[in-house]
Amino acid sequence: MAAAKLPSLLLGWSLALLISALLVSAGQRWPEPLAVVSWQVWALVLIPPLLMGLWIASRWGSVPATALHPGGDGEEGQSCNSSHAQD
Repeated sequence: MAAAKLPSLLLGWSLALLISALLVSAGQRWPEPLAVVSWQVWALVLIPPLLMGLWIASRWGSVPATALHPGGDGEEGQSCNSSHAQD
């Protein structure tokens, strides 16, 4: 694992543990279960993936052409295994 990714990983795990501890604390404070409301359940299930899809779609056109075709020199149809002599 790259050393640069370690702080990011530790931050993510720390935040997850903090949220988990807060949920445990809230569960001990309010032990009665919440009432299940169907529209709230559907909203919690559907809204996050829809927001992620919108975010991805909004950034879809901003991908540079070089990222789509790395190493290309403008000659389409060329492959690495071609029989052309290289200069």
